[in-house]
Amino acid sequence: ATGISGNIPVTLDDSFISTLNTKQNKNNTVIMLSLLPGTKIDDLQLLDKPKPQLRVVFSNSQLSNSSMMKVPTPISPEQQAEQRYQEILELLAQNKIREATTNLRLFVGDFPDNLQAREILASLLIKEGRLQKAEEILTIGLDKYNYYIPFVKLKAHVLAKLNKTTEAVELLQNHEANIGPNDIEYAALLAALYQQQGSFIQAAGLYDKLARMQPQRTIWWVGLGVSLESAGQKNAAKEAFQLASKNSDVAPS
Repeated sequence: ATGISGNIPVTLDDSFISTLNTKQNKNNTVIMLSLLPGTKIDDLQLLDKPKPQLRVVFSNSQLSNSSMMKVPTPISPEQQAEQRYQEILELLAQNKIREATTNLRLFVGDFPDNLQAREILASLLIKEGRLQKAEEILTIGLDKYNYYIPFVKLKAHVLAKLNKTTEAVELLQNHEANIGPNDIEYAALLAALYQQQGSFIQAAGLYDKLARMQPQRTIWWVGLGVSLESAGQKNAAKEAFQLASKNSDVAPS
């Protein structure tokens, strides 16, 4: 019934141990020792009294004998938070998405000011289709950190998926000064929302800007053409489609 979160730092001075780490594997606590060359273990005991301890006796013919008690030293709350966060990132790297999402929710509850963890959690919730929960997580973050642009973009995505196009447009417009004029993701999202809203001239303006920033991207020229055509400017739309057809990053069809 023992659980250990992350690695426990210990003092290794004047010992034959180069590193000591612990890892929780289901109901087992795995202790990993890296010993100096030539070291062997003469005795190993788990003692219950006066408190749980690991007693190890080493010998090394190249050095002197060493007998010691290894007792974990306390770690700071910041170190605990970092260990938990790294464990979550490891779960994501192993594609254990459900377990990572659960741990992230607990982590964000304990450390609400960790912006990156909140951002990752919201992204995972969006991918799972849990849009209402993602919106809640992002709204809480924006209430305190309204300058954090990743929250703004993610919430705009959520609002768009919830068919709250007007709210999404207003959210992006309100943060335009903070986002900057050359943010491609922001411009592309707002242009798509303008199209959904029926604001085709505004959408065309943004797609024109994107096409000039990245003329090799066919998608921007197509977006421009669609917006212009929807606005009744067929000749200009035709020109945009002709420019799109000259690019090679998508199939001609």
